[in-house]
Amino acid sequence: MRTRLSLAVIIAGLVCLSSAGATPAGIRATEQGPSLVPPQSILDVGRDAPLIRYNRYLSGGGHTNGGATGGWQIAHALAVRAGTASADAKLLEQIAYNLDGANALSANGGYPAQHELHLTGTYAIVRHVPRFWNERLTADQRRTIDLVMTAAMVASAYTTADATYAGGAMPTALDGDTNLHRNWNPNFREGMFGALIAAMVYFGGADSVMDRLNRYDHAAFVRELQAAGLSNIHETFTWAATHADSRAPTGAQIERHIRNYRYRDRPLPAPMDLYRELTLHTYGRPVNCGLNDGRGIDVEGVPTGTLVSGCDTLPNKGRPGMLLEFAGVDADGPRSSIGYAYDGFRANLTNHVLILTGGYWRTGPPADELIRLLDVGITDLRYKLEHGYRNYSRGRGSPAVSDITSSQRSWTYRVALPLWEQVVRPYHSPSR
Repeated sequence: MRTRLSLAVIIAGLVCLSSAGATPAGIRATEQGPSLVPPQSILDVGRDAPLIRYNRYLSGGGHTNGGATGGWQIAHALAVRAGTASADAKLLEQIAYNLDGANALSANGGYPAQHELHLTGTYAIVRHVPRFWNERLTADQRRTIDLVMTAAMVASAYTTADATYAGGAMPTALDGDTNLHRNWNPNFREGMFGALIAAMVYFGGADSVMDRLNRYDHAAFVRELQAAGLSNIHETFTWAATHADSRAPTGAQIERHIRNYRYRDRPLPAPMDLYRELTLHTYGRPVNCGLNDGRGIDVEGVPTGTLVSGCDTLPNKGRPGMLLEFAGVDADGPRSSIGYAYDGFRANLTNHVLILTGGYWRTGPPADELIRLLDVGITDLRYKLEHGYRNYSRGRGSPAVSDITSSQRSWTYRVALPLWEQVVRPYHSPSR
């Protein structure tokens, strides 16, 4: 029996317009950028969701216990930004929890960055909300968040900089991890470059980030991390010193690679330009039913890497915009996974929200193209969630239908899709 995901579970409903041509509920214009107001139904999910923590010794490789439960933090940050004071308490609890050094980001600049976006994105949003930033957070908390954001910025600048790849070198994270590359699938790219988008929103643009990278003093920063008790980050940034046999970069190497930062022979792109590049990649496939023209790869007599049902009525067949992870590759060959596809969607959505709230979204034909891709890709994602999907990745297929609405994973799925459908998408077309 196939698993079916009801729209009532994922999408609470389309935004209601107060009148024809009126601004949709959930959107108010501000000078900095649109005030995107999540409905109470989304905030209720976050209210009941577990707190996320980070630590390299947690299982799974993502340095977090919340890879499948995070995401509500972004919705809460948007609510705080919109003046919904009822969202303050849970977000303050989350922030205090993550500023404890053993729960803070590890900030190695690699694979975990996609999950760290839940907090780096949150900090970037609330940094520009005086009511919350100045009145609800202490001076010590604000200083500590500055250090966390600097660490994430430096780490991802190192792992994405041309200097780190010069001469065909294989990159490493700041802790010597080799499981990363700036050109890999969206679960790497959206997080690694997303940290730089978050830094630009937080610190005030590409020029500000470039200036901070040029002035970075590794020894002084390590002392600040230790004084602030940010033990997870301190461990990452001193890895080369404490693990002489690792490939981790020294402080001098980090400084050298991030100064005069270049990405493909150009300075750090403007936020919208970087987001556009990410989106064209993440939503870079024509819509199809799965591997081998929907026939999938046979595992125990069951086709995997493909839709369970509904191929004949799949919307937008052949149109560009399908999430890359439905037709991707990994180290073991072809990959078609709804879980990985969803991870790319979720991280890209966070980066989209950051571009909007930072005031960096630029309307015009390039932006219209992105929205067309998102419309196709997210429609496709919803359809495949509803009709069921069997994954194929890492050289293995699963005959079981992917259940991404299980109790452990449902938190994220009850936040991210409604955030797009009810808040972000209506902003771009209020009368749609």
